[in-house]
Amino acid sequence: MKVAVWGLGQHAINNIIPALHASNHFSLYGVCSRNVKTLEKISEQFSCNSWKTPEIMLQDNSVDIICLSTPPGLHYSQGLKILNTRKHFWCEKPLTTNKQHSLDLLSVAKSRKLSIFEGFMYLYHPQFLKLKKILSEELLGELQEINIRFELPKLDNPGYRENKDLGASAIFDIGVYPISLILSLFSKRDIKILSVDMNESSDGFDLGGKVVIEINGKLSCSMEWAYNKEYQNEISIIGSNCRLFSEKIFSKKPDYLPYFKIINQNDTFYTIESEKANHFELMFDSFYSLLGDQAEMNSQRNAILDVSDFVDQIINFN
Repeated sequence: MKVAVWGLGQHAINNIIPALHASNHFSLYGVCSRNVKTLEKISEQFSCNSWKTPEIMLQDNSVDIICLSTPPGLHYSQGLKILNTRKHFWCEKPLTTNKQHSLDLLSVAKSRKLSIFEGFMYLYHPQFLKLKKILSEELLGELQEINIRFELPKLDNPGYRENKDLGASAIFDIGVYPISLILSLFSKRDIKILSVDMNESSDGFDLGGKVVIEINGKLSCSMEWAYNKEYQNEISIIGSNCRLFSEKIFSKKPDYLPYFKIINQNDTFYTIESEKANHFELMFDSFYSLLGDQAEMNSQRNAILDVSDFVDQIINFN
């Protein structure tokens, strides 16, 4: 299948394009950007087409899938254009920064039997799959407490992250990671929000937050995220038998070897290693495997809606 990438920021250049180029399932057909210098460089490097304007790309009937890697504030309008040209729409998270906008896009995709996927790459990494296995086998005993933290240091070039019109928002940028993790492990109907503490900037967008939830009426969970802090990317889980800790649960390089530190009640510990992997390549392989399976595509749409709805509940929590 022929894929086009819309948007050539560093994330697309360093992660999305190389993963698509390495895939056995896709042909990197072209790239689209207003940055002519970068556009020419990338199209030459990967021997693919280039479009200076999205209208020309959208009119190309050879394109099967468009991967959108533009600022979040643009995803809704650009996503509608993609779906209206009857192309599959694969989007860097978040799908949108507005629940109703997400509902609109999901509805259009469903009515046209097109896939719409959101790029939570870590969900496809062996590290996360290992975590699910550890929990399903009840290695930790009865779960008592979960703490998740994802915080970024001050960036030299924050780009859209400081522009409200382009979708600046810590919860939509990094807060959605711990939220999606919890919703991938537990049913949303079993989750109750207990408290929300959001840090708002003077420019009208959130810089971080902490949410405490209760799962199944007894399991306590804290999720924290923030800009301009010391880098944190970790999860810890306390069970009745032992504790678990793992770092780089979300973002990680392909050569990183993940591990889980299991601490017993007497403070002795051992480690369980996972595997190295490129989670972007695994994500795209999974997306490919779901094409044409309407039940699985519905499941993906429901997962996107769950995250969007839960973020909306947090933002509007009294």
